[in-house]
Amino acid sequence: MLNSAGPIEFNEDLAPFRMFNLVTDIVMLVSALGFQSVAAVVGHDFGSTVAGFAGLIRPDVFQIKSAPQTLHNVFFLPSANDDMLHSPQGLQAFLRDYFYSKSANWSGNSTPNPPHRLPSASPANVAILPPYYIMLLDHTMPMAVQNAANEGSRPLEEWLSEEDLGFYVSEFSRTGFQGGLNWYRCMTEAKWALNDMRIFTGKRITVPAMFLSGALDWGVYQSPGRWKG
Repeated sequence: MLNSAGPIEFNEDLAPFRMFNLVTDIVMLVSALGFQSVAAVVGHDFGSTVAGFAGLIRPDVFQIKSAPQTLHNVFFLPSANDDMLHSPQGLQAFLRDYFYSKSANWSGNSTPNPPHRLPSASPANVAILPPYYIMLLDHTMPMAVQNAANEGSRPLEEWLSEEDLGFYVSEFSRTGFQGGLNWYRCMTEAKWALNDMRIFTGKRITVPAMFLSGALDWGVYQSPGRWKG
């Protein structure tokens, strides 16, 4: 578990959530397992950024870097944790709606606009992104994904069993979402996003690196101009 993933309040000090601290966590994990280096570090979603910085900062420890998917780069309001933790449909139904709406099973990820590069970040262009990226003004995340889930059947059992879903419900009921939300806050607030990393200006990842993304994944296109592959 990454640092500060337990019960957290919005107004707590953000310093423990800095990228330096998250990379330190996985370096310490390698050490705790009895190793000085590992063959690869693989990160998904927010973890892809942690994996990337791990390969940048400690190439002596992480010999290959792989990043399936990329993080959602967005600002979260103080109410976000409570909106999700106490969602109107209940936490289990919310998580099921959330996982479904972000999967290839949901038709909204492929029609009427399959994932593609956007020419700019103008309101007209980003408005076609799925509702879990661009929500209506009066919607919370539970409302956005519930509307998406209601548009079709949800054949999740083949890749997300009730037992597995129940584990996530149990853990998030215990920890809440604020710890993870604070990681994103450190990526969007200049004080935390820039200060630590200035020392690495111009430095490149020198270990072998691979990036993976699904054909129906909007994640790589959410920031126009960033992805050119």
